[in-house]
Amino acid sequence: KRVKCLVDFQLYTDDLAEQMGILPPLGKLFFSKPKVWYKLMFSAFTMHQYRLQGPYANPKVAEAVYEKQPVGDFLECSITAAFLVTSKILSLIGFSDFTPNNF
Repeated sequence: KRVKCLVDFQLYTDDLAEQMGILPPLGKLFFSKPKVWYKLMFSAFTMHQYRLQGPYANPKVAEAVYEKQPVGDFLECSITAAFLVTSKILSLIGFSDFTPNNF
């Protein structure tokens, strides 16, 4: 029997963050603060990312947390990056089911 009331936590929190105007601007961070972007993409999912912008934002503290955050190993990061880039390319050429979240 399948439990139908469970949700993907990251998708759920990203949706709430978008509604509140606190979703981290990943495209902007990629060019302005690549180290923070790298940590957001390849380290553990934490709520600190929602303190980078919007109401009650405290970007200095959030960035300080991400400076100390460990990232996955090179192979894991490479696989994740390849998946994200491939998904983005597929979504741009018309395969909307492959659109990555917030990228």
